[in-house]
Amino acid sequence: MRKHGKTVTHLHCRSHYSLLNGIMSPAMICRSAAQAGESSAAVTDVNNLYALPEFIEAAASSGIKPVCGAAVALPQENGKGGSHLFTAYCRDRKGFARLNSIISKINYSYSQYTERKFYDPVSDLLENGRDGLVVVSNRYDVLMRLIAAGKEDLYYGLYYGTPFRDAVIRARKHGIKTAALNEAVFSDDSDRSALAVLRAVGNKSTIEKTSAGSDWASACGAMAPSANILAGAERMDSFFSSVPEALANSRRIADETAGAAILPDKWIFPLYRGMNEEEAGRELYRLCRAALAVRYPEEQRPGAPVSVGRPPFSQRAAALQRLEYEMGIICRKGFAGYFLVVRDIVMRAPRTCGRGSAASSIVSYLLGITHVDPLRYNLFFERFLNMDRNDPPDIDVDFPWDEREKALNYVFEQYSGSSAMVCDHVFFKRRGAAREAARALGMDEARVNALMKNWRGGRGEPLPDYVAETAAMLYRQPRYIGTHPGGVVITPGPICNYTHIQPSASGYPVIAWEKDGAESSGLIKIDILGNRSLAVLRDTIRLVNPKRENKIEWASFQPYSDQRTRRYIESGDTAGIFYIESPATRQLLKKMGRADFEHLVAASSIIRPAANKWINEYVRRLKGGVYSPLHPLLAGILDETYGIMVYQEDVAKVAIAAAGFSPGEADQLRKILSKKNRAEKLPAWRARFTDGAASRGVPAAEADELWAGILSFDGYSFCKSHSASYALVSYRLAWLKLRYPLEFMISVINNGGGFYSRQVYLNIVRRMGFPVMIPDINRSQRKYSIEKTGTGEALRAGLLQIRDISGDFIDKLLAERKSRGDFLSFNDFTTRTEPSYRDIRMLIKSGSLDSIAGELNRPQMFWLFYSGSCRGGFFGRQLVPGLKAYSRRVCLSDEIDTLSLFFSEHPIDVFSDRIKRSSPQPLIDSRAIGGHMGMRVSIAGTLAAEKEALTSDKKPMCFISFEDHFSMFETVFFPDAWKAYEAVISSGFAFIVSGVVDNDLGAEYIRVTDLRCLNRIREAV
Repeated sequence: MRKHGKTVTHLHCRSHYSLLNGIMSPAMICRSAAQAGESSAAVTDVNNLYALPEFIEAAASSGIKPVCGAAVALPQENGKGGSHLFTAYCRDRKGFARLNSIISKINYSYSQYTERKFYDPVSDLLENGRDGLVVVSNRYDVLMRLIAAGKEDLYYGLYYGTPFRDAVIRARKHGIKTAALNEAVFSDDSDRSALAVLRAVGNKSTIEKTSAGSDWASACGAMAPSANILAGAERMDSFFSSVPEALANSRRIADETAGAAILPDKWIFPLYRGMNEEEAGRELYRLCRAALAVRYPEEQRPGAPVSVGRPPFSQRAAALQRLEYEMGIICRKGFAGYFLVVRDIVMRAPRTCGRGSAASSIVSYLLGITHVDPLRYNLFFERFLNMDRNDPPDIDVDFPWDEREKALNYVFEQYSGSSAMVCDHVFFKRRGAAREAARALGMDEARVNALMKNWRGGRGEPLPDYVAETAAMLYRQPRYIGTHPGGVVITPGPICNYTHIQPSASGYPVIAWEKDGAESSGLIKIDILGNRSLAVLRDTIRLVNPKRENKIEWASFQPYSDQRTRRYIESGDTAGIFYIESPATRQLLKKMGRADFEHLVAASSIIRPAANKWINEYVRRLKGGVYSPLHPLLAGILDETYGIMVYQEDVAKVAIAAAGFSPGEADQLRKILSKKNRAEKLPAWRARFTDGAASRGVPAAEADELWAGILSFDGYSFCKSHSASYALVSYRLAWLKLRYPLEFMISVINNGGGFYSRQVYLNIVRRMGFPVMIPDINRSQRKYSIEKTGTGEALRAGLLQIRDISGDFIDKLLAERKSRGDFLSFNDFTTRTEPSYRDIRMLIKSGSLDSIAGELNRPQMFWLFYSGSCRGGFFGRQLVPGLKAYSRRVCLSDEIDTLSLFFSEHPIDVFSDRIKRSSPQPLIDSRAIGGHMGMRVSIAGTLAAEKEALTSDKKPMCFISFEDHFSMFETVFFPDAWKAYEAVISSGFAFIVSGVVDNDLGAEYIRVTDLRCLNRIREAV
């Protein structure tokens, strides 16, 4: 290792956050600087600070000081042009804010999502100053402009590998200091090759075309010049030996900017209506006290609306005590304004579901942010907020998916200039890396698609070595900046004091960092998320309230204790019901046979991938199986969940009891389990846990078992309050589905469905006994609707279900029907609406005009429309002889073509002839599965859902749901069967499934041994 000297080698490093134009990670840059004996390093990505939080953390781990900076350039247009202007280093927060402002203006001036306008960063520096910045440029014209504002903190940049004689002469002539820099983009030949691939991907071209190189070596050399290698001290000293003052000035820049305090030293909370924290605390307390009488009434008020299933529960005194306790922590932590801002947002669209750990707070409950009583269900406030917690909690609120935009618009109007969405740093995953590698190597699209189809994510044919090696270079490299699904930050002043922003495709401003980076930068996130099931709940209530004497009120509709609903959920017939409709959850509910609210909360939380090994043990214990705590230290801690760790807070409870963790340490462990870099940090935490457990007398084997339980929370998991919030939504929806099934299913379909396809939901409606009807020109609304029939009610498809029909024409059609009444005939319809050929074609083929066709068949309607449009009228309705009606086969084919769904028949009926010919043995239907336990059966069904998983030894297997006329039925493809039939499943729609019927704690399934594809959907008719 070289001793600390005068040469700085890492002051101008471009990381892989210079998207597709850099290859080194911030951690690699920091490690390299530390190994070189440097005391500091800088990441200077082009027009961004995306790497900053990660870079600061990596610098601390490597024992060096970070230098915050960015290379400022005018963006390229169509892969050409672009101009590097200067590099700016931040001395302090003022300089950081100036740099954020400059980058933000570049982003907005040259974004594809905004109107392009010219912006000159140099003029900005002249007009608004460069206080807090050190500016280095190798552009003579830029320096001559900037020198007018003074020479302090202004340097003429000399770059390694680039001639600098003329620059030194000019610098000395004008009295500008020089600085020697190495614009380091890659570290070695391996990095150079990877950078060449990245640049080809960024240019949407091949390596050879991008570089004009005739071979790989020359291509890489052209796209990653030698001047951009991480040179090292000896080469820097040698190259700049004639200008030692430039090397000294680089050290001076590093010394003056390294470790500058640019990020806040405390959490950044939004201000509510200009209130200081003391004023916000008083207002928060006032609102909560006023809400106590609503959330915890002492008795039912005379004349108050009856709330369906509201529990007779009042704990006013306990609630007040809990409020005082929470307010004490909230005010000491400075969170009062944050709560008020969230409430302010929620009040603009109050049909919400507050969730996450915030649902354990009585303050959230009283403000109407959350809707589950934390006292009644023993929700753990300290999981949300406690005095030992070093990191801030965030509040997550779901809005109906079509009301979320209203909430976001309010945020960006009310807090304009001080609000933005959290970004998402999107990295290459395996499939994307393989696809882009093949393209960069020159494969045409057809060959790329064939290669990816055969590879199937590594489960089919292997990739050619040269593609696999290139894909490995791309894997886990940053690809682009996306937008977090709902994270919003609001700052007390201009947001550029804290981060730069850029416009998103939706028009909202987006900060530079993803959720972890935002948190480490002191920014407090509010999650404003869209939830389709809240819209289902809203729309179902709208449909059923006209039929009810006692209207259902959104806020008070809490059917926790309804016994019919509980038994319905226990049956597992929960398709369409949010959070509990997946095949895995439906099977778990059948196994449990218990779906009271508390057990549904547990089921909603334990059904996570990493907890598979614990699920059956939980069910066994729930049904009375004997168990004891793994160690006496855990006695009583997990009694609520039968000694199984189910909720996130259980990790903390076990770590504290078994290994002596402090509450703060336990919470850190819980958080690390959900972080992207958990693999790097968990070994140290395991050692801490093992040592702590040993010191408390826990045997090593039991400590290992406890650690395995903790690791079952790896990736994602839920706290109890989150699951309780969603379980309330599930109970509400189940109550409605049980009593108003058609209204419920129509609302599911109109809001985009859920876990299953629209066809599956239509088949469920059929099984409920309701006719499923195609669109009709006189009966259909825009969306799906309920239609009265002679025998009851039916589901009528909406006009939007018709493929390729224009929205403008639907508007015109509905307006004409509303103003002048139903269409009386084909002639009346075409005369009044004047459809285009495309629109009339879709309407005729879909059968939407059959009800007004009279004696006309579909070919005749085509002929009359065509001849009339060509010759100015139907000329006496003359028809060409012999235009026969389409056959059933053609009509069904047209139905699929125009509606993309089976309406006229259940999908399995289409294959009835093939089923008879293809069945290897007599068939059963889904009703008979339970009567063939342990026996081999064959059953025909259409694909409903599939979920691939890994066995304990990392072999792929799959759980697949099929359906027939009577129900969905579950199957398991163990590794050998999945290897044999994965390709068959991927290309088919209807199948004959053969296998052995098995039972897993009350949940029946077929262990598949044979699968026969009846045909692809397009070939079905």
